Amino acid sequence: ALIAGHTKPISRRSVMSAAKGYITVSVRGTQQIRSLTYVWNTIRKYLFDNPDDKVRAVKLTKDRMGAVFEVPERFEKQILDAAKSQSYFEFTIPDELPELEEREAVRPDPPRWRKGGKGFRGSPRGRRGGARGRGRRGGRSSRR
Repeated sequence: ALIAGHTKPISRRSVMSAAKGYITVSVRGTQQIRSLTYVWNTIRKYLFDNPDDKVRAVKLTKDRMGAVFEVPERFEKQILDAAKSQSYFEFTIPDELPELEEREAVRPDPPRWRKGGKGFRGSPRGRRGGARGRGRRGGRSSRR
């Protein structure tokens, strides 16, 4: 590798997505986790005050006793230190991905304007002005 000009150490890859420069972190607790919000709150309390720009791809394990997520590898020491400083949660950097909960894709409701409604509700013709393309301004004639 040195002959080829590679002098930097090989960067790690996440077990979850194989993303270069990221590591996968596993967190396990003593109680079943009901939602991802609980995981985010745990991350805020024990790891990062503002995790939104550091943590990505949070997923629950199939048994719901833990979760996995990705962080940039530069935070590895901070995560391992947090694991030593408290005993309620176990933070580890796994070599293999645990079985993850499969979530059904939920299709959101379409926006109101795509449901075939009348559009702008103030006009009986379903649009503003009412007389577009007929050479008049607005919806009413000034001649009466």
